[in-house]
Amino acid sequence: MEEKCASQVLSKEGIALNQLNKEKPFFALFPRLENKNYNAFLKNKEKMLSFLKELSNDDFFNALILINSRVNNSFTANLFVKELSIPLERAKEIIDLLIDFKLLNVSKLELDDEIIDNYTLNDNPAVLGLFAFLDMIVERPHSFYYYNKSRDGHYFDLKK
Repeated sequence: MEEKCASQVLSKEGIALNQLNKEKPFFALFPRLENKNYNAFLKNKEKMLSFLKELSNDDFFNALILINSRVNNSFTANLFVKELSIPLERAKEIIDLLIDFKLLNVSKLELDDEIIDNYTLNDNPAVLGLFAFLDMIVERPHSFYYYNKSRDGHYFDLKK
């Protein structure tokens, strides 16, 4: 069994979180400026819920992974049809969503008297962070090399 180890520091100054797994290491730091909460991360709630709703769909999830795994990132909708085995109509829906979430750029190419929509990745490394954090949520580490909890644990303040 793979050891799922991490380190975390929860203090009044902020949070430091490490994933120490050799296959998927990362480090994250969330400073707590002036001892405030992290409510600013919730300001785009509607957009976040919309993105998570789409991410829960296999086609969208697989498309997001696909566009972030290609070296040559220029493509047409037919790439999704071919690689994801989905109808062209669904491919176009996903592409429109990815454009709305600013994860794809679109340009028009004229080839052989035909206008073709050409898509390119709008590189956003937060996608990697999203999957790293989701992985830690669904497979929470059970071993900690270092664990320090010197604060009350609440991240948000719902009082208005």
